[in-house]
Amino acid sequence: MPASPLQDGIIACQIAVSGHEMADTVEIVSITVKSRIHRISEAQIVLRDGDPTTASFSKSDTETFVPGHPVEIRLGYDNRPAPVFRGIVTGMRIRADGDGSALVVTCHHEAVRMSLIQQRRQFHDLTDGELIRRLCADHGIACQVTDTPIRHAVAIQDGQSDFDFAVTRARENGLLMVDTLDGVRVGPPDVENTVLGVSFGTDLDALDLSLDGLTQVPAFHCVGPTGDSTQQAVSIEPTVNRQGNLSGGELARRLDTPPQTLSVPTQTGIEDLQRRADAALLWSRLARITGRLEFQGNSGVRPNTVVDLRGVGQRFEGLAVVGGVRHEVVAGNWRTQIEVGLPIVEQSQ
Repeated sequence: MPASPLQDGIIACQIAVSGHEMADTVEIVSITVKSRIHRISEAQIVLRDGDPTTASFSKSDTETFVPGHPVEIRLGYDNRPAPVFRGIVTGMRIRADGDGSALVVTCHHEAVRMSLIQQRRQFHDLTDGELIRRLCADHGIACQVTDTPIRHAVAIQDGQSDFDFAVTRARENGLLMVDTLDGVRVGPPDVENTVLGVSFGTDLDALDLSLDGLTQVPAFHCVGPTGDSTQQAVSIEPTVNRQGNLSGGELARRLDTPPQTLSVPTQTGIEDLQRRADAALLWSRLARITGRLEFQGNSGVRPNTVVDLRGVGQRFEGLAVVGGVRHEVVAGNWRTQIEVGLPIVEQSQ
């Protein structure tokens, strides 16, 4: 079984802004880092600031947290912290209440630049992989993309941000878009990348898991005009994580769920119909088991990795796909919460 998140030692927390580490004399109230598949990672840093005797907020007055400055957050144990977030400062606010006064710094992954403007434009003679690379390159963001085979005569961006358009093109190919410490990665579910093992009764502190048979279908049929005729492609069962003892296909059979049909109104080819059908079934399978797990802070778990889950019964134990990660440091205590699977409602947002 992979390594447990349980570790001894003192929590190590470092924040660097514009390449300079924040002084140890700065009191960190809390740190929250959130990252999810198909979303832009964000972080919130709360620092003690504000002096009522001088009527000032000295930390907010400095140049350190001016929006646009690069930020890196590292978490770990015994002076061996590892990066869990890289991005830029995007905003700040000050607050004062019964618990004291503070400066709240908001940060986002640099891919946030791709989300600022909705555009209407056309792209010609590109594969979806090439299109995603171009969208990222337009904003200076490094991008690793799995090659996609189909070349489109035209692809229309209709009132979407560049980030949302990239996610749409990735999803149509059954690919997950995840921002990383060094840019953006677009690829299939990494079902072999098991980074952590957790067990109920040992190192798993909280859990809430659901098995939803209503999200499962036996197959998708994708229908569309190809040349002078109409053709149909039937989805092929994807390779997904081995979790629980009720597969998506078995759940669909038990509920007598019929195949679903997808219609493509424009001229296309059988290869395009096939990839759409395959992608739709993949999203169904990733929604089979969803929920959350919480355990001691760990920097190794990231979206589109796998956690080996034990001690939760035959319906749920096995390899859980990580759909999202939340790190929270408060009062010297570091907790990590992960989202399991990819709920249908999340996929549609």
